[in-house]
Amino acid sequence: MRFPGSDAQRLLRIDEEAPLKDQKIALFEQRVSNLENENDLLNQQNAIQEKLAELAKIEAEVHRITFEKEKEITNRVLKLAEVGKPKSNLELQGLLGLVFFVLEFLATE
Repeated sequence: MRFPGSDAQRLLRIDEEAPLKDQKIALFEQRVSNLENENDLLNQQNAIQEKLAELAKIEAEVHRITFEKEKEITNRVLKLAEVGKPKSNLELQGLLGLVFFVLEFLATE
């Protein structure tokens, strides 16, 4: 046996709860949207971090190449300095003595 009043009360309660359910649905939809936005931002952040890591690797390689080039240039400079370095004092004195002797010999003739 049904009571007409209970069906009416139930319909009234459903009607009264409808706006609250709509608010809950809207709130859940907003939360989903916020989570999707957060997920997008996290993906963008990961992409940026990957690019930064890649740039750090490139920078390290540039430093390595630069170091190798500097080492090569330093070695070349040292070799040039070896070739062009002045003779020892004893060698210079011997050379000057020889020049002086030749000049004396030429002057006496």
